[in-house]
Amino acid sequence: MEENKFIAYGKDDLTFSLNLQENKSEDWIADWSGRVVVEGKTYFLNGYIKKDGWIAGKLKPEGGGRISEKPRDKENKPFPRETNNFDPDDIPF
Repeated sequence: MEENKFIAYGKDDLTFSLNLQENKSEDWIADWSGRVVVEGKTYFLNGYIKKDGWIAGKLKPEGGGRISEKPRDKENKPFPRETNNFDPDDIPF
């Protein structure tokens, strides 16, 4: 049986850590901040509490740069948008 191993949230793959910024000195500072690890890559996140109580924000890759918004092919062109051509007569297996 596998022993319970320590999980390093925000450092191990498919984990995150999120912290409430209680002592903000400026309004532009995020209400929540943290890190997310996906496929071995670390992303920083800043979340802002919106009027209806939900939180929204952006991810930023560790080390700067931008996250590509659309997957691109080798010629740096966006891939065509996928469509859902679901046919109820198709067998799913």
